[in-house]
Amino acid sequence: MAQPFRRVVIVTTGSGIGLCLGTLTKLSGTTCRVIWCASKPEQNFGDLPHQVRKIDPQALIIDIQGKRKLKLEVLAWRMYTRMKAEAVFCVNNRDVTRKLIYDLESRGVAFGPIWDS
Repeated sequence: MAQPFRRVVIVTTGSGIGLCLGTLTKLSGTTCRVIWCASKPEQNFGDLPHQVRKIDPQALIIDIQGKRKLKLEVLAWRMYTRMKAEAVFCVNNRDVTRKLIYDLESRGVAFGPIWDS
């Protein structure tokens, strides 16, 4: 679904990055920014952080280990507005996706949710 857009933001948590990588590596003509939150991504996901940074050198990869509640909707909104994105894609659990969608839709961003559980 990202292909028709020129600029997109992909927001994912944990192993959802695996679903995103297939799409990210096949996009041509689309600028894609990534927000990925995971517990110890370098330790738990091997080479994936490096692969993500090859696709998006400015990817926001956050180690959530021991952190308080993360305001993912704020990070997504900032990235969306800074890059003047046309779409936001979510690959998260249902609760995170619902919160993110509610917050972004209330700011005028419309998109379809995707969740992996």
